[in-house]
Amino acid sequence: MSGTKTTLAPLASLAAAIVLGCSGHPFPLAVHQGSSFILPFSGEALAKVGYGLDPEGEFGHLGFSDEGPGGTANPFAILDGQRGQMLFVLCQSASDACTPDTGIQLVTRLVTRIGIDRASIFSVRGAAQSEPNAQGWFAPAPLGGQVIAIMDVPIDVPAQTYSLRAWIQKNESAELVNPFGAGDGTFPIEILPNIDGPEEPTPFDGQYGGFFLGSTHYQMLHSLPLPKLILKHRAQNGNSPGPAAAELTLEYPKDRVIILGGYEENHHGQGSMVRVHASRGTFCLNQWAAPVNSLERFYSCLLGGGDLSNRARIDLLDLDRRTRYLSLVFWLVDPDQPVDVADFSIVDQILYDDDGNPIPQEFFSAVAIR
Repeated sequence: MSGTKTTLAPLASLAAAIVLGCSGHPFPLAVHQGSSFILPFSGEALAKVGYGLDPEGEFGHLGFSDEGPGGTANPFAILDGQRGQMLFVLCQSASDACTPDTGIQLVTRLVTRIGIDRASIFSVRGAAQSEPNAQGWFAPAPLGGQVIAIMDVPIDVPAQTYSLRAWIQKNESAELVNPFGAGDGTFPIEILPNIDGPEEPTPFDGQYGGFFLGSTHYQMLHSLPLPKLILKHRAQNGNSPGPAAAELTLEYPKDRVIILGGYEENHHGQGSMVRVHASRGTFCLNQWAAPVNSLERFYSCLLGGGDLSNRARIDLLDLDRRTRYLSLVFWLVDPDQPVDVADFSIVDQILYDDDGNPIPQEFFSAVAIR
């Protein structure tokens, strides 16, 4: 990508073609000084991932651009108060647990998630990836998306082979955490000399083609994944099908969280219907989601107005009985007040079989925030 101007669309298309085949390695394995590269970082269930960016120490709230409320003069400075930000550092070797203070920190341009296409075989059959459970065994989790990071290599980085190490940090004062837990979390990469290459990295904040010549950074910022609460179906018999229908009532901290919607996680809505009724979030979506130019009005609506109920109702209909996971997307009101799974509680639920009879001893429970 050295010397070329690119938008997220071709980058995402390129990444989508390679992520399932070479997750855990940069693409390409060798990059030039002063160039950009893609790291297929992880399936979203295998590591902690933060989507914040703070290249110049200026924070703006996730979901806003510099053109909206809570924005910042730096269009790519984003605070993900719930999940944090990723830091990528070049270390001398895989055994060197270097940090941004002791290694060479790369400039992270974007961390995002590539969704599985609904027409793909992974979506149709509801493919799962493995993730460790509380007992240390690897259990199936929905293949909800592939996380990628786009990074710049500084022009003055010495040309040699490095070990790229990933860290996650909740805020500037928080400790660094290995996103893979006890895993290695390093990736081999070779930095090659810059021969007649560009002196400056490709800017992402311009307007590079497209039918409407839209602002590239604006589109990227509003494509970043918001936090989601994962609900998992539980049954005594692990081979039993999911419910044909379900009614759930979720209680949540209304002063810290606004529920925006939900969906079925395994098959991306194929053969099922999920409806979420959640006071202010539902009100604002119904009020401002349709007009093309109303995005900032939608944010303003979230910041004030609407019912302040602390409960959301979730209705599920899935006659194929394939639903194992539900995801509830939420917006963090204050980035300095992240929430935990324990802050959400399912206070009432009924699961039904094909004949409309309640299913005993089966339920959904909140298991993770991603």
